[in-house]
Amino acid sequence: MKKAPCLAAWLVVLSTTALAAPDALVTRYDPASGIGETVLGNGLTVLTRERHTAPVVSCQIWYRVGSADEATGATGLSHFLEHLMFKGTDRYAKGEIDRITLRLGGRNNAATFKDWTYFFFDFASDRWETALAIEANRMRHLAFDPKEFEAERRVVLSELAGGLDSPWGRLDDTIEALCFLAHPYRHPVIGWRPDVERVSRETVKAYYDRHYHPRNAVLVLVGDFETRRALSRVNDLFGPIPPGPERTRLRTPEPPQLGERRFVLEGPGRVARLEIVFRGLRTRDPDDTALRVIRRLLAGGKASRLYRLLVEKGLAASVAAADDSRLEPGLFWIWAEAQEGVDPGALERAIHAETARLASERVPPGELARAKRGLLAERIF
Repeated sequence: MKKAPCLAAWLVVLSTTALAAPDALVTRYDPASGIGETVLGNGLTVLTRERHTAPVVSCQIWYRVGSADEATGATGLSHFLEHLMFKGTDRYAKGEIDRITLRLGGRNNAATFKDWTYFFFDFASDRWETALAIEANRMRHLAFDPKEFEAERRVVLSELAGGLDSPWGRLDDTIEALCFLAHPYRHPVIGWRPDVERVSRETVKAYYDRHYHPRNAVLVLVGDFETRRALSRVNDLFGPIPPGPERTRLRTPEPPQLGERRFVLEGPGRVARLEIVFRGLRTRDPDDTALRVIRRLLAGGKASRLYRLLVEKGLAASVAAADDSRLEPGLFWIWAEAQEGVDPGALERAIHAETARLASERVPPGELARAKRGLLAERIF
């Protein structure tokens, strides 16, 4: 296993085959994965994967925009806009999208992260095309009702406050701001509170107009449908939408890190919490798969190394890890919550000793196989 680059750490303590399709669509098909890729004339990318094992279709739309596309002083726009996508369009009144979903026995939700925002619907296969109609409409026709805008601001501020009520939430926001001094990955996905409090409806509307259009989106269809019919319907609904502006991503590059960064964040309570964060990788980096296996080896369940070392020996109440790869190099996280009275320095020393052992000693074949099985099980479930 090639050793992943862990250049520096921060410590935080808190006490192509043609696929049947309309002639107007250019489609590629990968027989290994069963995924078809179609690009409409307006730039919308459509990924299709027929699976007839259950009478269900998942319809997802991913926009290439997230918190890392926001400027200092105007953070939280992607997340705020995610909320507004459910608050009415020129065709669907406030709450109607959720009522339609419930009436048809489906489910929907959305999420925002650093590099993307996505929305999904899951429906039975005899009614899933309703999702296409909704997504095509709200791509360009949000209502931006002033009263709903202010009501949703209060919802977002409440969500923000709830996150900061958690000691882990305060730690995560602080550490990302310390990890990235210049790159916009330093901004919380939900935004900084002063920015959310003062952002105008016009600013969010301009952000929507800049990013929510076909050229900046990927539509994903998976499940029990017939591809030719599905693509024809997609073309009917999305094809007439103008492509929108060219995609640009101008992000300040993060300067090289010259040494370890460390801070202590004090707060109420007697439990100490520790985060150690290493420089991570880009998505699709060949070593990213190795890092995911390393994450399982370190903190993937009760048989993992750090669980046995810290939790079973009474040093920590919990331990976890995450490989957070992104479009640009992300982070590799290790979290631990100390048992009451345990010096967090003991956790730090134990974690660094174990990562050093992992880097210097060959992983036993049985342990490596178990980590790989766990990783595959995560993916499946």
